[in-house]
Amino acid sequence: MSLAWTWPGNLTAARKPSGPSQSATVSWVAAAAAAFVAAFRVQLLQLGSTILELLGATYLSMRYFTGPTCWLLYGFVFWREPLLRLPLLLYHIYIISPAGCRAIGSCGWPWLMRSCPLYLGQARYFRGSKIVRTAALDPSRRYIFAGHPHGLLGNAYFVSFCTHLLGFDDLFPGIRLSIGVLDLNLRVAFCREICLLHGLCDVEKSTLLARLRQRPGSAVFLAVGGAAESLLTQPGCMDLILLRRKGFVRLALEAGADLVPVIAFGENECYQRSQLVPGSLADRLQTATKAICGFTVPRGHGRGILNIKSGPLPERVPLVTVIGAPIRLPEFKGDLRSDGGQAVVDACHRRYCEALVDLYDQHKDEYAPDRAQDMRFVE
Repeated sequence: MSLAWTWPGNLTAARKPSGPSQSATVSWVAAAAAAFVAAFRVQLLQLGSTILELLGATYLSMRYFTGPTCWLLYGFVFWREPLLRLPLLLYHIYIISPAGCRAIGSCGWPWLMRSCPLYLGQARYFRGSKIVRTAALDPSRRYIFAGHPHGLLGNAYFVSFCTHLLGFDDLFPGIRLSIGVLDLNLRVAFCREICLLHGLCDVEKSTLLARLRQRPGSAVFLAVGGAAESLLTQPGCMDLILLRRKGFVRLALEAGADLVPVIAFGENECYQRSQLVPGSLADRLQTATKAICGFTVPRGHGRGILNIKSGPLPERVPLVTVIGAPIRLPEFKGDLRSDGGQAVVDACHRRYCEALVDLYDQHKDEYAPDRAQDMRFVE
């Protein structure tokens, strides 16, 4: 019996794969690696998008704690930095003084915070959100935007008017819109500057008139129903406190501004308000907070993180802000508190209510098809 024997070099050559086979293997490995990298990149982008959405929604839900957070920051810096105590004290005295309050009306700061990258996640979170323009606005006029409903937190108005996400500036070129908020927000150190960089102002009459008179095209937004209307928030409903709210009409007559009705479809669907037992401790605390502070924090819940059914985040619903045609009011030079002036105010208020109902009827079937009831004026 004989054994075949080959040189090591020949053995190596015999085991070495052929050229075409090796090339195919390398190509397959490269294609698999490229596919893995592409899939990983997609997953990474999706993860980043989800995190951005959650951050944006979390800030939207927790922004009402900006004031207390700034108070804590102010107290911490005041306590830890003795050299800054006098400047901080003078700063706080200024922002609560009449001079500091007047400065808000004439403030011309650029509204840099409306372009904050954190807000990009809010547009993805509330998919389908948009501003519906029903008529153009003349940039040579002045306007008061009246928003309905107030909702639990007013998310639709923040997304539509306090950010550039939905393109308000492109839809209404030449209109510089300030957002009226509770006065207390602009009396807190650091919180005041955050508000001013968003284009917010307090709802004092002098401040609103100063903002409206800054230049042609100036406008202010007011959630007319206020804190009382937030207590009526329920999904599928739109109960408004409007019949006894006529201050915004007087303001428009005095400033020579047009009224613009605004309806936020989806605002009341962001949260489920918890029903309080009348006369209970929680109900009394809520009523006392509103009476003392001018605002209240209604108890409610939305959705949680990681598909938890209940939590602090708003529901993922489209927020559709419909902006109606401007209502031009007659000129009135007399005393609006007189009988003649009150008659003019009442007539303009009726015109506004009729225009608001017409605007709602035109869009309710498209943007609120699952409503439990139509819009109502309850007070």
